[in-house]
This record gives sequence, structure tokens and C-alpha cells, in this order.
Amino acid sequence: MKISPVLYRVVEVLIVIAVGVLLFITTYPQYKDIKEKNLMADVKTNMYFLQAAVEHYIADNFGKLPKSVDDIVSYIEQEGGFPVNPCTKRPLTRVDIREGKYEYPWMVRDEDPNGPNGKWEGAPGTMMYITFTPENAEEPFDYAIIGFGADGKPLFYLDSAKKKKIFVLHKE
Repeated sequence: MKISPVLYRVVEVLIVIAVGVLLFITTYPQYKDIKEKNLMADVKTNMYFLQAAVEHYIADNFGKLPKSVDDIVSYIEQEGGFPVNPCTKRPLTRVDIREGKYEYPWMVRDEDPNGPNGKWEGAPGTMMYITFTPENAEEPFDYAIIGFGADGKPLFYLDSAKKKKIFVLHKE
């Protein structure tokens, strides 16, 4: 039986499409995972950038911590301006860095997803500057910076036991 040239071409096209679909199915999960990891790395980079501005402020102000993000805007600009939000691809603004307050000093370093740092939420790709000020004190005593992933939840990592932890930057 002889196959017509048209049918032969249709079979060739279907084979090419099938190979393309197979390649997509096998590589897309890896692509999606790499894209998510890159986004998290970019948010972490922005968090370190904010921490550098905070530490610069502390160095210039005799060890005092900034009370708010407004105190460090000029330091962010000195460091090159606000970084780019990896989710929106636009520069972050002062509004994109939210502020918060802790009630207790241990909260600053808490990495438990069910703890205080796991409960914050924010716009994808943004950050939060959170301070702890003891009662009867005017100046903050400690701070933390957390960043938010594409889902608006705090960034996390897996420790050596594969336990989920919140990625928190704080003063040492």
C-alpha cells in the first residue's frame, strides 16, 4: 500500500509536535523551579541591600537603629537607589518597604513558619523592616528584615534536616 505525500507530511508534522510536547512536559517543571529560585534569590539580594542601608545608618548615627524606613531612604539612594522588584520588574519605592513592630525581643530572630515572622504578608517581591523597641525606650533595640515571594508570603529555606524556616535578616 502506498502512502500519499500529504498523509506522509501530516504524520511528520504530528511527530514534530509530539516531540515538542514531550520536551515541554519534561523541561517545564525544571524551568518553573529555576524561575522561582531566581525570584527568591533576587528578593534576598534586595533584603541584603536594605540591610546594608540600615547598617550604614547605624554606623553614621553612633549605633542608633533607624526608627523607620524614612530614616534610611537617603542611605538607599546613596547605595544606588531603590532596587528592582523581581516580580514587577519596576524599581521598589518607599511604599514597597513596609514597617512593623515586635512585642518581644525573641521575635526578631524567630524563623518558625508558624511564628511571628511567618505571619507577615506583603505584595510579591517587597520587603518589611520590623523593629523591637523595649518599653520606656525611644530608640529601637533590634530589627529584622523579611522579604515576600511571589505568593506574598515570607521567603523560606530548608535547613539541613529539611525543615522549613523563614529567611530573616537581623543585626548580629
